[in-house]
Amino acid sequence: MRVLRRRAKGATGTGTGEGWLRRLAGYCWRFPRGVLLALGGTLLGTLVTAAIPLIQRDIVDNAILAHNQAIWVGASCTPGRSSAARSPTST
Repeated sequence: MRVLRRRAKGATGTGTGEGWLRRLAGYCWRFPRGVLLALGGTLLGTLVTAAIPLIQRDIVDNAILAHNQAIWVGASCTPGRSSAARSPTST
């Protein structure tokens, strides 16, 4: 029968002990340009992902239901529209 033992504080090994996030941040900050580019790209991707449903809601509310604007106004703001139309798997 195996007995699980608690690792000593500060012991090296698999990185599952206390302070693993601090060690990881220390290694990552050796390359600050890469870290900032990755964080900026993640933020930009999150903002675009959050904006898509808002644009679609505007299209449905103003162009389709109320006929207040042309549908191309909202559709032209939707990112990725041309790549989806050219996709060989789209039907």
